[in-house]
Amino acid sequence: MVVWVCDIQLGKLARLLRMVGEDVCYTNRENPVQILKWIKEEGRTLVTRSRGWIGKKLAEPQLVLSSEKLEEQLKEFLEKTGLEISFKKFFTRCLECGALLQEVEKATIKDRVFPYTYQTQKKFYICPACNKVYWAGTHKERMEKKLEKILNKAKPR
Repeated sequence: MVVWVCDIQLGKLARLLRMVGEDVCYTNRENPVQILKWIKEEGRTLVTRSRGWIGKKLAEPQLVLSSEKLEEQLKEFLEKTGLEISFKKFFTRCLECGALLQEVEKATIKDRVFPYTYQTQKKFYICPACNKVYWAGTHKERMEKKLEKILNKAKPR
């Protein structure tokens, strides 16, 4: 299983890939030494738009994308990696940090969400890394439709 790190130019792509369940970190560090150290320590593959990384042995493995538009970046990413998107993995990761979400007992988060949310939702999830709480409200349906639209545009032909 390949794990990814998107650099400062691909923050939206990193978030989108997390939505579909991929293990993606994002770095806004501009110091190449810090980025390389992090990639090597975690055994990740660099995803970037920067041509400056091409041919640099220390930055391997790497995936260099050319597009500035999100849908085109995703299409290029899918074409180059051969990654298959599974709807089963949608919304299984924290959108902020990428950790796998864990379902929690509803009572444990009562003081962390609005009363209406607590009353109307059955299942809650928490990020074990950054402690953010998630639930499948109406926004999830809108996000799924948006994802489906983006994925349909991005499918390699």
